Amino acid sequence: MHIGFFSIWSNVTRKSCRYEPLSNLLGKEYFLHAYGPIYALSADVVSSLVALRNNSFRMFSNEDVTIGAWMLAMNVKHENIHELCAPACTSTSIAVWDIPKCSGLCNPEQRMLELHQMDSCIQTPTRESDDYIRKYT
Repeated sequence: MHIGFFSIWSNVTRKSCRYEPLSNLLGKEYFLHAYGPIYALSADVVSSLVALRNNSFRMFSNEDVTIGAWMLAMNVKHENIHELCAPACTSTSIAVWDIPKCSGLCNPEQRMLELHQMDSCIQTPTRESDDYIRKYT
């Protein structure tokens, strides 16, 4: 299983934060991949990757795209969980980040202090939303 906040981006051929030197292999847009700094792989998937370590894996310039390519080859189940990419702290957010300006938080030292002063971030621990509970129980 591959868990993350999934996205398809235009394939960037000019030099920028999303520039991909191997863009000629990808076509007009990136394939589905877990966008951003947070994603999870099941133990079965990781075990399979470790067993195959033979220097045959293609490496792209962004690790989230690299992992996405490997997952396409492995035919895994993708779980799109938006709580992994919340723009603000809520009772259901798992991670907060400044999407799409930065990969993670912009000015992380300052933003972490700001987030930890917000009632919604410190009063209640992250909990499963009612929709999530209905879907997975």
